[in-house]
Amino acid sequence: MRIFKRLKKGRYFLFFLLINIMLSVLLEPARGASQIMWRGYYAEEELDTIFVGSSLCQGTFDPSIFNECMGVKSYNMGTPLQAMPQTIRAVEEALEDHEIKTVIFGMGFSTLKQNVVEEAELTFEKARIREKDGIKGVLESISYLYSDKVREEEKSINYFFSWLYNRGELSSADIMENISLKIWQMKEKFFYKNDTIMPTEKGYQNHEGDVLNYDNRWELNTYRYYEADFNEEILGAFEKLLQLCSQRGIDFIVINTPHPYFDVVVCYEFYERNQNEVKALCQKYGADYYDFNLAKPEIFETRPEYYSDYEHMNKEGSQVFCKELCNFLLQREAGVNVEECFYSVSEFLELHADELEAWKSYYW
Repeated sequence: MRIFKRLKKGRYFLFFLLINIMLSVLLEPARGASQIMWRGYYAEEELDTIFVGSSLCQGTFDPSIFNECMGVKSYNMGTPLQAMPQTIRAVEEALEDHEIKTVIFGMGFSTLKQNVVEEAELTFEKARIREKDGIKGVLESISYLYSDKVREEEKSINYFFSWLYNRGELSSADIMENISLKIWQMKEKFFYKNDTIMPTEKGYQNHEGDVLNYDNRWELNTYRYYEADFNEEILGAFEKLLQLCSQRGIDFIVINTPHPYFDVVVCYEFYERNQNEVKALCQKYGADYYDFNLAKPEIFETRPEYYSDYEHMNKEGSQVFCKELCNFLLQREAGVNVEECFYSVSEFLELHADELEAWKSYYW
């Protein structure tokens, strides 16, 4: 009787497992951002430069431009909502696999204010482990699940149900399209031995999109969505990243990616305080920090049509910015004093005094 009970339990477990697999096939995106990034990364044979960070990095730095202009071998390891612990993981992975000389961290002050989003963390880790070869992936999965910060939390269980935290739209048309794409990918990979069917663009993911509507600038901005002060835990993780790169002799460059001018204006009460905290940490560990929100026109002339929202550049803006950033970094390598290429916060606010008054009148 005990044997039959065990068989019955086993049957329930198998049924549960099949349901979980079916839901993952139906709902998990065939081309998730993290999956694209990690698949492209593991296909790279040689790298000396990486870009890391959240979507501010992912949609800003096009490695093909840097490779052509600067003669480097680079890759963009940015992913949506990538928190500092995942950024550290990406850097550690690259340092282990390649002879990395330069790490460029693309951020906004919001990067150091947001909490870790469990869904983004699990999606990032699941994609990283899935794209590894065989036994390495299994060992990495065990290592992650039994790490101190994971094994006693709910995400150690949630990890196995990827359709809960990594899923696309739920309309029937979107699900059918997703399934069709997965079937096509499987046919290409297993029948035609084509493992390059998922375009990666060296991790850079920015598609032609909308141009920011400036009529909404006082409602949709960083001030509305983030706290004034940094998250202490995330700030500590940022310092850990700085320390790691310093110890390994990496040229670590921290870049505030450009936002539309008004996103600095609305944060006038605490922007300089945030900036000084980041500067102090970078100076402590010998990293260079450049805030391209405050860039003078001679190194980057921002335009309204370069942005898709209050934080992100669209494809046109990112392409222009990458070319200008390459020129800037080449000047830096040549020993030019590039610190003079930026306004102070007070100078910037003075340039936009009318907008500052308009914001004060609107908000207060």
